[in-house]
Amino acid sequence: MNWLQKACVRVRGLWRRATMKREIDEELEFHLEQCVADNIAAGMSPEEAVREARRRFGNLLRIREECHDMRGTSFGETWLQDIRFGLRMLRKNLGLTTVVALTLALGIGACTAIFSVVNAVLLRPLPYEHSERLVQLWEDPSGNGRDKNSVSAAQFADWREQTRTTEGISIIRRTSMNLTGVGRPERLNVHRVSASYLQILGIRPSLGRGFLPDEDRPGRKNVAVLTHRLWQRQFGAEPELVGREIRLAGESYTVIGILPSTPELPLECDAIVPFVFGTE
Repeated sequence: MNWLQKACVRVRGLWRRATMKREIDEELEFHLEQCVADNIAAGMSPEEAVREARRRFGNLLRIREECHDMRGTSFGETWLQDIRFGLRMLRKNLGLTTVVALTLALGIGACTAIFSVVNAVLLRPLPYEHSERLVQLWEDPSGNGRDKNSVSAAQFADWREQTRTTEGISIIRRTSMNLTGVGRPERLNVHRVSASYLQILGIRPSLGRGFLPDEDRPGRKNVAVLTHRLWQRQFGAEPELVGREIRLAGESYTVIGILPSTPELPLECDAIVPFVFGTE
């Protein structure tokens, strides 16, 4: 009997404990009576037949317990007895009970928090197309793996021109811009990115479009793609916003697209605009 069959027997024994006990007792009694009948047929007196049958069977209590264990009934009894004993001990010592409860709560809470972080960072795949092919690049002047410095625009331009192992590469620069002209001014977290940024992530705007390939070149008109959250919060989810101009940091930007609510960008922000090479 393999482990799965044993587990099934034990689980079944928990639900049919009383019935299985009765069946075992009846089966043992039947075999004992058969042995007594055979002894009487062999010429023994009834008393001798019973005594010889019990001698041949041995300890009936031990046999009964072994049968219960094989059919899974003793497992449930032992488990329940252990629980009752533990509860009685905890009732007798409220201080110990409090310490145990707090220890369990802290342990479970810590394990849950650690698993949530590990799951989000290491186990759960990124919510983007072909996420297994996405990588993050940085500079490490020390060479020891501890420094993660941002690259300069010139260094990034060299990477983009020289790389032969990637299908696309994008830069991200975090900045802040004041949004004006729509109610109260608001300071926004804005990311300046390469024109290929959304294409690399596989994110398509729910309204409008993403950046064109040359919109991160000097001389192009200022354009912006807003997050779904900013679109709802500041503009009331107005579909006609696409194509209109807004003012960021005192300059006019044409809203060309609205990002979907999911998936969100890897780094939280309110809007993305092109990183214009040669001007920064």
